[in-house]
Amino acid sequence: MNIVQNLLKIKELVFKSEASQQSLVITAGSFITSGIMAVAMILLSRFLGPEKFGVFSVSISLMFVISKFADLGLNQLIPRFMGQWFFQKKKNEEFLKYILWLKTIFSIVLLLIFFPASGFLSQLINYPHLEMIYWAIIGSIFIEIYSYSYLVLSSRHQFLQLSLLGILQALIKLISFGVIIWFFSSNLLSITAFYYLAPAVAVLIISFFLKEKIFYKPKIASYKIRAEMNKFWFHSGVGVAMMTLIGNLDILLIQRFLNSFETGVYAGAARIAAFMATLSGSIGIVLISRVSRYKNRADIIKYLKKSSILVLAAIVGFVLYLPFSSLLIKYTIGPEYLSGNLATIFLVGNSFLGLILVPLTAVFYTLNKPSYFSINGFIQVACILIGTLLFIGQYGIMAAAISRIAATILSIGYSLLSVYLVLKKDK
Repeated sequence: MNIVQNLLKIKELVFKSEASQQSLVITAGSFITSGIMAVAMILLSRFLGPEKFGVFSVSISLMFVISKFADLGLNQLIPRFMGQWFFQKKKNEEFLKYILWLKTIFSIVLLLIFFPASGFLSQLINYPHLEMIYWAIIGSIFIEIYSYSYLVLSSRHQFLQLSLLGILQALIKLISFGVIIWFFSSNLLSITAFYYLAPAVAVLIISFFLKEKIFYKPKIASYKIRAEMNKFWFHSGVGVAMMTLIGNLDILLIQRFLNSFETGVYAGAARIAAFMATLSGSIGIVLISRVSRYKNRADIIKYLKKSSILVLAAIVGFVLYLPFSSLLIKYTIGPEYLSGNLATIFLVGNSFLGLILVPLTAVFYTLNKPSYFSINGFIQVACILIGTLLFIGQYGIMAAAISRIAATILSIGYSLLSVYLVLKKDK
């Protein structure tokens, strides 16, 4: 009887709070999306093998880096200003029209720069697959369309539609991969093409079912809106560039200094870690959308105290994962990747550390400290770059894995210090 009563109390607590309901929807959606993508990546890693999977993964990392030239920090402004102007529909629309105007210009410039420079990129990262670089450039535009749509839905608190968007693009990828593997013997170029097309196709389908549109005719905003954006844009741009490098620099460096096989093994480890990071990502979406509306010190402190439970969740989650690390590799991406078991443990540990970082980072969407994003990003990139360059010759892929976890620890330390100093100043 006590168990039933406790379960009913938990149910009441979960569904009583709007934030809890939103967290539940987005977490469920994220886990379904990640589950589908995990199956898709298991298919790819097993049928392609480490070497081809390495070639594929380098293209993906390159795409994410290139895509930031069509963004330059604009995406990070979306949750901040849509949260700030949450109840001002006209201002929100004007803001989004300006975002789209800028993104259109940046995308054109991106194509004009990177297509001619593809040969140079190939030599720079020791990657003799020009056709994969071409698809990475095209895919960078598609992923920006998806990222923009995702953030607009999140900022409007349309978490069900947001979840459906993620699930749909994952399903398109999984079905496409299955068909290609079955009928075309794992054609790498076709797999890559569908990987890049899926997010844009999902946005197109979902947009037909939205009551409030997410795309508008691009237009320059008023001086007032541009002035408010410019206060944060530079640091936002630098921060986004740094965060993208944090997620992809290690794979590009391994490709540059080792080989496609080692890159594939490390990429497999990174995929497992990315699945483990789903929880922190889904929680982050909800926290950022809500905390961006907080204006006073008391609310922020209360929010941070509640978020401290994530520290315990990170520790428990990592301890539960450890005994199953090698089994997880063997029965998911395949036994060919077992040489990367230790790297996988470090990368998964880094994902759980990221859970601790999420509520701290979310605070800076409302605090008047835009330099946080650029400085925090620079600290992590410098750590990954220096650590990997210094030790990759001696320790191989472990140099990148250890550098990644060291970067996250430094980021947590800097974030804690920054939050403390800002709140102390506002006291």
